[in-house]
Amino acid sequence: MKRTSISFTLVDVTNFKELLLSWSQQYSKIFWLDSNNYQTNYPTYDACLAIEENQVIKLSKTDNAFQQLSNFRKLVDDYIFGFLSYDLKNDIEQLSSTNKDELQFPSLFFFQPKKIIFIKENIAIFSYLSAYASEITIDYNNILSFTNHLQAFEQNSQINLKQQISKKSYLKKCKELLKHIHRGDIYEINFCMEFYIQNHTFNPSTAFQKLNKISAPPFAAYFKIDELYLCCASPERYLKKESNLAISQPIKGTAKRDENPTIDAQIKEALRNNPKEQSENIMIVDLVR
Repeated sequence: MKRTSISFTLVDVTNFKELLLSWSQQYSKIFWLDSNNYQTNYPTYDACLAIEENQVIKLSKTDNAFQQLSNFRKLVDDYIFGFLSYDLKNDIEQLSSTNKDELQFPSLFFFQPKKIIFIKENIAIFSYLSAYASEITIDYNNILSFTNHLQAFEQNSQINLKQQISKKSYLKKCKELLKHIHRGDIYEINFCMEFYIQNHTFNPSTAFQKLNKISAPPFAAYFKIDELYLCCASPERYLKKESNLAISQPIKGTAKRDENPTIDAQIKEALRNNPKEQSENIMIVDLVR
């Protein structure tokens, strides 16, 4: 199915992005990607919004998932947006997980959007499936005149944060993992556990905009799939594929910043020359390779 594209010059890109995300909340499927003007050697667009599904693949099981996704890509032959869950590892390796899942996200979800809006520098490119091309100018004007109805973020609201693993159990597992490291079985572990909140009024879109303003990461993402939401503020890119080139931009090694330029430069140099951080950097390069 062909797309029709119309470009508009933006006067205030930052304001347009805020209005665009707020306006999009009327849709049940939203994928928003924002680089926050981060300068990279591998740019495509500065931001991108995909809304309203034309075709969807949604899997709750991992069996044969990648083949089904491949078939879907060939069928659609167009832009698709979505995500791959961690447990898709079970479709590749002889592995399984029985961890409690409070979120109940699909194992795999991708959709062909009816409407896509790309932002590149001060240009907004509206790329709609041709059947909806007549809505481009209408949507553009509605976005410009949209009144931001996002709820104020209640910073003082009481949140009862819960965890899946008790502190005692967590420390016990850490000791077991350290034994593996000391034996040389493995050299680094990402031991994660889930924190969750129940019965709390929460506005994901408002929270994302608040998070994004605080951190302004190069790989910000906001996904809405009906009643499921994902807010992401990541400094890392897992993979980007262009033609026969695969690009990965992981990060290892962090240090605080300082307002004093001289001290900040000293911290930066200490980080660069730290043997532990250098080893971790080599490790992640090997892992990605």
